Amino acid sequence: MDELEKLGHWEISHSFESYLKSFKLDNLERDVKDLSGGEQRKVLLALGLTSKANLILWDEPTNHLDIETIEAFEEELLKTDKSFIVISHDRYLLSKVTNKIFHINRSEITAYKGSYADYITFLDSQEEARKKMLAKLRNSLKRETDWMRQGIKARGTRSKKRVENFKDLSSKVNTLKSEAKKSMEVLINKSNRKTKMLTEFKNVTFSYGERPMFNQLDFALYKGDKIGVIGENGVGKSTLMKLIAGQLTVSGGRTKYADDLKICYFSQTKEELNLDKTPFELLGDGEDFIHFKNGRSLHVASYFQNYLFDQSELHRPLSSFSGGEINRLQLALNLKNEADIWIFDEPTNDLDIESIEILRKETL
Repeated sequence: MDELEKLGHWEISHSFESYLKSFKLDNLERDVKDLSGGEQRKVLLALGLTSKANLILWDEPTNHLDIETIEAFEEELLKTDKSFIVISHDRYLLSKVTNKIFHINRSEITAYKGSYADYITFLDSQEEARKKMLAKLRNSLKRETDWMRQGIKARGTRSKKRVENFKDLSSKVNTLKSEAKKSMEVLINKSNRKTKMLTEFKNVTFSYGERPMFNQLDFALYKGDKIGVIGENGVGKSTLMKLIAGQLTVSGGRTKYADDLKICYFSQTKEELNLDKTPFELLGDGEDFIHFKNGRSLHVASYFQNYLFDQSELHRPLSSFSGGEINRLQLALNLKNEADIWIFDEPTNDLDIESIEILRKETL
């Protein structure tokens, strides 16, 4: 016992349980495998916060977490005197807890001393300067292109140097064009359904074995509804999504769905994706083109590139993609399908900040 105390075992154990309780995870006797995604993340946060290490590495720590836990975690990071590195696409977290930014882009790291908000302002000013320089070089390139189209005699005797300058100018323009910020183009395949009511739940109950989750659920979904589901981790948010999607069967009550209702479910666990497939197989489903209700058609490769992928990655197995890339692929997969209801369960997990902003705008 004395040896355990020297190692700080009891202090660590007490601190660990204290963090779990502050994150409102009170039932500590349950197996971790029986916890929700958010509850499992709380366990990992508590382990990290109780670590004796001087440098803590956090990789997307706020994924799957409820708002209250994220705020509590932010406060803990602000209080700690330990150094930490956090990978996150949560711009609010980055703005609140960091004082230095490492930006990885095109296989290079740019270090910036200051807040995330300051860094975004810096990037915006750089992008504005790039656009102005590109416009200036394009004007010069147009003049030189007109000159190059003249005959050799018309160019005069000093043409060799000018031809070299033309090539250099073309190279600079191409470089500046390649440095442009890339953004995701989201195409949503909306249905033309006229029915107003899409689904209705009346006195619905649901339990996992002997563990009740819902009792007397009463609600209806109508065309045009944009509903946000909030609540603490473990209260049944994902369960509700699966009930609506028909992936779980209600224990009691009545459910009603419009005829031929199409539902697309964006899962937070990605369990429905076959990781042995390639993006071409996943998105094309045996076809070379994707067709949208508005009459537009896109080749699978072009649609793939709209989601910030390189065409060379089209035939890689999904198992070789990162979590954020898998999320983007699932987003691309779901939004290409015609649907009356889209269910997004933590759709922004692992997505980069620019993609999150575009998704937000497209779903308004």
